[in-house]
Amino acid sequence: MGIVIGLEFWCENKYVLIFVKCLVGKYYMLRKGRVLMKTNRTVDRTIAMLELISNNSQGLTLQEISETLQIPTSSAFDILHTLIDNDMVQKVQPPAKVYVLGVKAFMIGSKYVVPNN
Repeated sequence: MGIVIGLEFWCENKYVLIFVKCLVGKYYMLRKGRVLMKTNRTVDRTIAMLELISNNSQGLTLQEISETLQIPTSSAFDILHTLIDNDMVQKVQPPAKVYVLGVKAFMIGSKYVVPNN
C-alpha cells in the first residue's frame, strides 16, 4: 500500500468507511483494516497529470511530466494523447513541444464556477 499520509472517514448507512491516502496519491478503502477497493492507476495518473499541467501556465514537456509524476514516458505519452483527442490538453509547438490545458478543461471548470440553473 505504501506510506500512509492521511485518513478520511465517510459515514454511509451505519458503516464507517476509511479511505487511506498513500504517499503516491492513491486512495484505498478499508473496513476492519482490510483493503476493499483501490483506485484505478490510469485514472489517478490522468488526474495528477491534469493537476500538474494546470499548475504550470507555461506548459510542460512530455519528459517533465513523466519525471515529475514518476511514470514511464510511454504511459505519459498515451495519457497525454488521449487527453489531446478529448480537447482536455493541447500541444503548443514553439519553442518546444509543451502541453497546456485545453478548451474542454476550461469548459468543465467553468461549469463548476457558474453552475447551470
